[in-house]
Amino acid sequence: MRRPAPAPKQRHFPWWLDLAARILLTLYATFLLLPFRFHAAATGLDSSWAVALNLLHVQGAIHGRDIAFTYGPLSYLALPMPMGTNLEQALIFQALSWVVLAGLLTWFALRVPLPWLLLFAVVAVPGSVLLHNFGYAGPVFFWRSSPFCRWRHARPADPSASLPSPSASRICLCSSS
Repeated sequence: MRRPAPAPKQRHFPWWLDLAARILLTLYATFLLLPFRFHAAATGLDSSWAVALNLLHVQGAIHGRDIAFTYGPLSYLALPMPMGTNLEQALIFQALSWVVLAGLLTWFALRVPLPWLLLFAVVAVPGSVLLHNFGYAGPVFFWRSSPFCRWRHARPADPSASLPSPSASRICLCSSS
């Protein structure tokens, strides 16, 4: 016996209003999570550690052979300071990271229901506080609390079911080699 086809979902909003809301929410979250940051050289435990990471990169020290720090060989990109070309390289890296984040947010915005996207945009506010206000540890706190690291689609049979986690970038920046 054949089952009747399910009735098509009825939209509560016209398609153009749904699309406009998705675009606005995506742009809002993308600009809110803008990752541009740099640090000034200063005294203190955390500051001297960040200065050392940048200075050792400028001097050509090799992680694992010459130095061993909790952040790996790309740490100068996460904690940029104006030493050598570290700041320029880090700003390019951060711009490219932002483009990747914008792409992931766009992918996310097109695949989740509008209420979930609205929830993400609301949660992006405390996420941006984690990113910008926790000094040297801000990016690590941000990625660890990011919905991207935990979000999974409800249908595992769907080939686009799991969102690629940016925790890979966190591993590259924070692990020592």
